[in-house]
Amino acid sequence: MALAELAGSISVGLGVAIAFGFALFPRSLFQLLTNHGNVVETIAQYAWWLVPVLGFGSIAYMLDGYFLGLTAGRILRTSAIAAALIGFAPVAIAAVLLHSNHVLWLALSLFMLARAVTLGQHLWRHLNPTIASKDS
Repeated sequence: MALAELAGSISVGLGVAIAFGFALFPRSLFQLLTNHGNVVETIAQYAWWLVPVLGFGSIAYMLDGYFLGLTAGRILRTSAIAAALIGFAPVAIAAVLLHSNHVLWLALSLFMLARAVTLGQHLWRHLNPTIASKDS
C-alpha cells in the first residue's frame, strides 16, 4: 500500500500543480502550446477546469497504470464503462442541451472522479483481500 500511496501523492501533486500553473497564467503558458490567438484568448475562461480534471485524472491514470501492470483488463473496462455511463453521459447530454462548455467540463471532471472512485474500490479490494471477502 505504501507504494500506491506514494505514487498517488506524487501524481496528484504534479497534476494539481500543473493545473494551477495553467489556471493562474493561462495566456503565457498556452502561448507556448499554440500560436492561435483566438484559442489563447478563449482558454482563460476554462483554465480553472483543469484543476479538478487533472486532480481526479491523475488518480485515475495512476490506478490505470496499476491495473494495467496487473493485466486486469476486465477491471479497467468495467470501470471505464461505469464512469462513462454514470459520471459522464448524463451531464454531457445536459451540456449539449444547455449549449454550455462549462457543463461539458463538469462532465469530464465527473468522469475522472468516477474513474478514480471505481478503480480505488478495486485497489482497496486487491490490497485487502481478507476485508474484501468479509464484505461479500
